[in-house]
Amino acid sequence: VELVARSRVSYTMTLGITNGGPEGQDYYLALNKPHDDPKLNRFAPHYVVDLKTLERTWRDPREYQFPRIAGGGARVLHAGGALGVGSHGEIPGLGFHWELQAYVAGGFTPAEALRAATMGSAEAIGRQEFGSLESGKYADLLILDENPLLDIRNTLSLREVMKTGGSTTLGLSMSCGRADDRCRRCGSGKTVPRPARSKAAALSPDTTLWRTVSSAWRVPTHRQHGISGASGAAGHIHALPSVIWAKEDFHMKFVLLIYQGTTPLPGSDAWKAVPEKEQKAIYADYAGINQAPGVTPGLPLGLPSAAKTVRVREGKPEVKSGTYLSEGAGGYLVFEAENMDAAVALAARIPAARHGGAVEVRPAEQYW
Repeated sequence: VELVARSRVSYTMTLGITNGGPEGQDYYLALNKPHDDPKLNRFAPHYVVDLKTLERTWRDPREYQFPRIAGGGARVLHAGGALGVGSHGEIPGLGFHWELQAYVAGGFTPAEALRAATMGSAEAIGRQEFGSLESGKYADLLILDENPLLDIRNTLSLREVMKTGGSTTLGLSMSCGRADDRCRRCGSGKTVPRPARSKAAALSPDTTLWRTVSSAWRVPTHRQHGISGASGAAGHIHALPSVIWAKEDFHMKFVLLIYQGTTPLPGSDAWKAVPEKEQKAIYADYAGINQAPGVTPGLPLGLPSAAKTVRVREGKPEVKSGTYLSEGAGGYLVFEAENMDAAVALAARIPAARHGGAVEVRPAEQYW
């Protein structure tokens, strides 16, 4: 890690085609089932969509290596290394979004993944005149409906593209057709509604075990895609098995206890002295941690002064106001991870740890 970081050689992981196990793209293909994605079908030839998305072998998610490789990339980044983002072009359009999700599955924050995808990638190819919005630089703009800093899946909420000074609106409704919005295969230029985004799309197979539940996925006929089924019956393809995912735990769980210490708290005079930009960054950091794969946020805790401490002496409860220890925990969360190092890395991202407080990491044990 130190060697790569000090060399400043750019590291682009292409997690969609990782070696040493099944390709990362297969995980997202099975999870998202993109065959009928309207944008993909508008901008990519139908035969390409069929070849790349119709049939993939399901794998036990523990076989996938991309979260572990992404974790190595995160360590390089945190050591001062240079990273870019590239999807290898396997799935047109969608592949880059999945690549960003794979970075976050390995331990990148959404902001770190986006920075690698923009400024980091520009540095990787020696084109620093691109990659950021600054005076004197070139930039195309992607306008999103939702904030990707809170959830990296929100990069899929693309509404508008501004390129070379022109603006194109996307995503409200997409025709299946080509230049005149009338598909020669489909006929009348039928409008395809915008699909709902899968809420499972960013879950990490490195921290969860999944099982398949039988179902079926109906595939469009040749009238839409110009192909005939393997059964020999013209215009039909055998229904392919799809995957429904259900979560089971198999890695360690950790409880992270957050102590605020001298951290400025909202509503206090110290908080009012914090610049507004930094306040927003703190809120965004906490929101990003709550959305991180493997995290179960705790319930909001009241102030330590509102606590009651209960002890029993000679069979009678004794109740005192305040916390048992001089400083009570200000919050907690549960984190499912492969090891303590991953839990410590998450704890280091919690704002209280750098603003005068501390985070205690305790492994959860099974005693009975």
